[in-house]
Amino acid sequence: MSLSDLTFARWRTLDTAAAARFAEEAARRVDGSVLSVDATAHLGGTLHRAVIERDGERYALVPGGEVTVGFDVEAWEPSPNSSSPTARRAWPAGSASTRTRAPTSPA
Repeated sequence: MSLSDLTFARWRTLDTAAAARFAEEAARRVDGSVLSVDATAHLGGTLHRAVIERDGERYALVPGGEVTVGFDVEAWEPSPNSSSPTARRAWPAGSASTRTRAPTSPA
């Protein structure tokens, strides 16, 4: 399986050595280096954490899948603490949510 085919569900089934191989491949693709790969118990399974550094910035390897980014302005309801006129002006009517599919291969 290539990095492009790696899903979050598959990521959770890997042993640490296999997760490290995927992290190395991801780091190579972006001219970065792997700082760490470790595992922790999470929701009855294993969750690997891989940190890659590139140009002085740190990134986490998060395998692909569908995600929702942002929020739905039409469905949003302010909390009692944010229902003042000042808080309502902070969320202009033109705001919108963004729904996207996380890329699983380089562009």
